[in-house]
Amino acid sequence: CITGALNKYKRVDAIVEIHNKTNARFVSGVSSKTDYLISSRKDTTKAKKARSFGTRVIDENEEMENLISAAKEVKEKINIIEENNSRDVNESIEWYNKGLILLTENNPMESLNCFDKAIEGAPEEEIELRVRSYNGKGHALYQLEKFVESIQEYHSAIVLDPTSVTGKTLYNMGSSYASIELYADAVKCFEQAKNRGLGKEEQRLCQTQI
Repeated sequence: CITGALNKYKRVDAIVEIHNKTNARFVSGVSSKTDYLISSRKDTTKAKKARSFGTRVIDENEEMENLISAAKEVKEKINIIEENNSRDVNESIEWYNKGLILLTENNPMESLNCFDKAIEGAPEEEIELRVRSYNGKGHALYQLEKFVESIQEYHSAIVLDPTSVTGKTLYNMGSSYASIELYADAVKCFEQAKNRGLGKEEQRLCQTQI
């Protein structure tokens, strides 16, 4: 992102030229996401604010080609970051899917390692993948009868996205609470699980547990 006023060049001409060569985006003000500020003076309020964010302040008298070159550098860095994020996401999805397969094969210990790797590699903005992986860890720990740890993983998923909680997750949480004799918490989980997409047989199990 680039912002700033120009005296030597017409602003619209500069915007068109830089955008055509770099796809840079011009903004109206300085923020922590701004890469460059173009200015004919370096003692302005905007320039001081830019420096406080670590934004590079460029003298308008610098050659336009230097500015274009700098913007291209930013674009290349962004492309590298996006490529790395995409690679990380794909690898995390593979680890998550492998963890699910191992769960169905009654191999919770190995699946736990897979879910850990999925969480470790998933970018922070991939909320759904991280939620699913935390739930996977909860299921694996539940199978291992590590009930306290399973509750902690389920809670980690809920904190990330409370709207994504499934009936199965709540049922397992309730079972974990019951196993450590926290019956009031167990009942709350079973009650909430009944309204989270469970089938008739699963709802009957919830009612039996209650």
